Amino acid sequence: MAKTNEEDLNIHPSIAVQSAHETIRVDVSRALIELITNCDDSYGRLEDNGEKPKGIIKISFDESKRKFWVIDEAEGMDEKTLREKLTFGGRSEQAKSGRGYFQRGLKQAILGLGKGEIFSLKNGDITSCVLYSDKDDSPKLEVKTQHLANYEEEPFRKNFWNSETTNGTAVCIEINPEITKYPRSNHILNRLQRGWPLRFILQKPTRTVSAEFIHSTNEIESKVLSYFEPISSVILQEKITIPNTKLTAVLSLKKSKEPLEKSSEDYRDSGIIITIDGAPADCTLGKYDVGDAYTYASKFFGQLEVPGLKNLRNQVLDSGRDGLRQKHALVREIFAYIEKALKPFVDEERKLAQSSNIETELTKEKHEKLAKLLNNLASDYLKEDFEPDLTTKVGKKPVPPKLIPETIRFTYEKRKIKLNDEETITIEAPEKTYGFGSFVRLKIEGSNVVLKEKQAQLITSQFPGICYGRVVVTGKQVGAKASLIAECKGAKAVCLLEVVSQKPDSEPSAKGMFNPPRLVDTLEGVKAYSIFEETKSEIQINAKHPVLKNYLGKKNELGAYEREDSPEFNSLKAEIVSEKFFEVLVKKKKESGRLQLDEKNQYESTMNEINELRLKYGQAIHRQLLEMK
Repeated sequence: MAKTNEEDLNIHPSIAVQSAHETIRVDVSRALIELITNCDDSYGRLEDNGEKPKGIIKISFDESKRKFWVIDEAEGMDEKTLREKLTFGGRSEQAKSGRGYFQRGLKQAILGLGKGEIFSLKNGDITSCVLYSDKDDSPKLEVKTQHLANYEEEPFRKNFWNSETTNGTAVCIEINPEITKYPRSNHILNRLQRGWPLRFILQKPTRTVSAEFIHSTNEIESKVLSYFEPISSVILQEKITIPNTKLTAVLSLKKSKEPLEKSSEDYRDSGIIITIDGAPADCTLGKYDVGDAYTYASKFFGQLEVPGLKNLRNQVLDSGRDGLRQKHALVREIFAYIEKALKPFVDEERKLAQSSNIETELTKEKHEKLAKLLNNLASDYLKEDFEPDLTTKVGKKPVPPKLIPETIRFTYEKRKIKLNDEETITIEAPEKTYGFGSFVRLKIEGSNVVLKEKQAQLITSQFPGICYGRVVVTGKQVGAKASLIAECKGAKAVCLLEVVSQKPDSEPSAKGMFNPPRLVDTLEGVKAYSIFEETKSEIQINAKHPVLKNYLGKKNELGAYEREDSPEFNSLKAEIVSEKFFEVLVKKKKESGRLQLDEKNQYESTMNEINELRLKYGQAIHRQLLEMK
């Protein structure tokens, strides 16, 4: 016979509301982090006892019902344990016996978003409860316990667990629309995979965290959450005693090849995670987390394990889930140690960045004006407006694509894609050859870049002669590189992908083919005077080339070369930019099929075309650089 109890939790409404809001802050992702961590804690206790649980954590969202579930097959809870978890000031809250993020948060997750139901399977009994706030914001709890046999046919039994499951817990939260909006699936996935408290859980081989989204259209989207450490190198590994304390600590500091993003304190790829007995307690770069300092510290991440804080959790952990209490003396010493460990590496990054800022203001101004000229000349030669994407619009009028391609091609030969975001890449093809409805086969060569579909269907664009398709990819590891390959009717196109934590500083120009040329000294070992960086749509002039170094002279105190604005260097630069500019133009026109070259004498035909361009446009480029004072 089921037993139902309804009770007031005997806590002042303002205190209950404050506790829930401090913890969750109307953020569904924070609530999920708390609940997933609780599941991991429960599995961890089973493993500590020598058991081998499945380690499955399932998240399910139902958009039409404004609900989500978090389900595990771990310990489960009887009525007594569940009441302790849901009582303000109860034993579980005082003891903080879990190993995870902050060891509590079940009631805060529920009350911070709306109301919730909990079903827990333990030793043949199902304990269910409803937790909600009444009209006066007083938390209320209804609890019911009955034998499993009476629940066999219940819908939740089939949805949550299979017939072999003996223990487990399912938490359902209904989001109050007056508190917060229902989250978008891609937003939730991105935040969970970038939430530092889940970083170690998602890396565990003994855990599987999956998410299912039931959209209002009844379409079901399923994903497995993952976290791959950025491609990096270990730059410092040491075991020390934190200065001015008796705390021992082990630091592993790593440096990523790419800058790492920090969208907020909770969601970031950078930062040193401070752990207590393996459980994450904070993530920080100390004073390098703020302002301009972060620019130079953004590549660093790692772990600092401080086991001696285990018995001091109540004193050092912030009650509002904001990491460690920085006013605590021990915490201040820990942060000071982190800052000291980071300092030489951050200083080196700052020095490197300052030394790479090698253009004077006059040089930058010249290059900006030169870019306008180059785009006008390119438009004149190719007789087309150059835009990077078929979807680009000016006002309400669509802008035509670059050119009618000769065969299938991606709009970019190289593309940087942001970690965990679904990025759409466009593939173009001549409609005459391929036509509406043709399928392009797709594959990835490389690791940790995922294709959403293995084929793309070409559709007719609003521009005569062109059809196009959309390819969706997701990068799973910062620094990972892969080739996206498309094949159709014997033709092949390749786009080189690189996963980054932050969007590139410079995107392809929306005003034409070319962004302003740039003088760089990062092309060490490159023998050419210049390169065309496709992903940035810019001609990069190689300041490290021996010939150019003779013209440029030494660097001044500001990091610029002392003779970079001299007439002699500008004359040489005009030649270098012109040659690369003409080379790119001829390549583009050849790819479009509008430039027919002698197949037997490709090189000679190409050079003849470049010479024609030199005669036609060379003087204008020289004049632009040399006449501007």
